[in-house]
Amino acid sequence: MDESHYALFLTRQASGRKEETKTAIRRFIGSFDGLQEKEDWTRKLLSTLKPGTAVRHELYEQVIFPVLVAGYGNRDPWSLYWLAETGENLFKAKHLYERIGSPSLQDLLKEAYALAPSSDEIRTGLLRDLLRGFKYMAHEWPSGLLYGPGRPWQTQYWEVLSDIRLARELDASGAHADEIAKFEQIVAADTKRKNLDAS
Repeated sequence: MDESHYALFLTRQASGRKEETKTAIRRFIGSFDGLQEKEDWTRKLLSTLKPGTAVRHELYEQVIFPVLVAGYGNRDPWSLYWLAETGENLFKAKHLYERIGSPSLQDLLKEAYALAPSSDEIRTGLLRDLLRGFKYMAHEWPSGLLYGPGRPWQTQYWEVLSDIRLARELDASGAHADEIAKFEQIVAADTKRKNLDAS
């Protein structure tokens, strides 16, 4: 691999020179010698990225995704975590997402956590995703909670309770205890309302 092409890519991208940017990234991608070299570079790159950051699509499809999908096949927790954290790239490249069966990003994070429960990186990522989900579900409250369509709300209610327990487990410092408790109260109030409406 010739990292001078990557340095040139970054320079050309910053200066807005589109054709030269494309040429530099193609040369960089073409300079890799096998999957192991791609993995070494991918691990180095991802360690510098903020989770959720989108990566240049050619770089993702031809270097990063092959590394992550190989790890996915071996149930490697780091690969599962980074597949979830590069979800923006996956959603834009449906053919790649379909190669791994189009799981939810939260399912990838939960599997990564089950395989490596002591990983701070994975714990933080899963907690962040759960809290984001809670916020989304409750954002129309007091009109109601946003349960997903196509499945009985009662089934999803039990899943949400399980996710609340998991969020508490992940939030070892208690930094999000109030946020989790508030969401739990909303879930309880919504459930009481639904049960009263049904009677």
